[in-house]
Amino acid sequence: MQLYDLDQERVVLAGILAHPEYFLTDVSGYLNEEVFYSKESVGHKTVFLRMKTLLDDNKKIDISILSHHLKSLNLSFKDLNTNQFLEALALLSEGVSEEAFHQSAEVIKLLSIRRQMAKVGEDISKKMKMLDSTASFEEIINSTDTLYNNQVDHYENSTGKKATNLLGE
Repeated sequence: MQLYDLDQERVVLAGILAHPEYFLTDVSGYLNEEVFYSKESVGHKTVFLRMKTLLDDNKKIDISILSHHLKSLNLSFKDLNTNQFLEALALLSEGVSEEAFHQSAEVIKLLSIRRQMAKVGEDISKKMKMLDSTASFEEIINSTDTLYNNQVDHYENSTGKKATNLLGE
């Protein structure tokens, strides 16, 4: 299973354009730039940050304003230039309901959590390979617990929510 979905990321960006108030009141509490898959979508992350900054500053967003703010960043969206990407986003935003926006936000949040936990798994594997062969059961468990709990603490500190309540439900 892929741990990202660029189409869902685009739906989220379109949802912010279509429903900025809904984003501020219902989605922004659990959605941040970290949920965007950066290997493939640095542009998505950058567009999200710019949109969020404008909304946090009580500014309205539309394609022309967003384009103005993004021009200086020289973003690349694979085969599209920034204007083409934003035009496609504007078209997509016309058909995104609040419910679809919310569902897509949940999808990319959960994929982000999976990526983070996969990274924790890689870190645990590295740690196990580096541990001395005479490490006790307690040392092994404590080192894995520390890595896992650090990730859970990071989540809880960044959202103010318990890890059992990942999506603000």
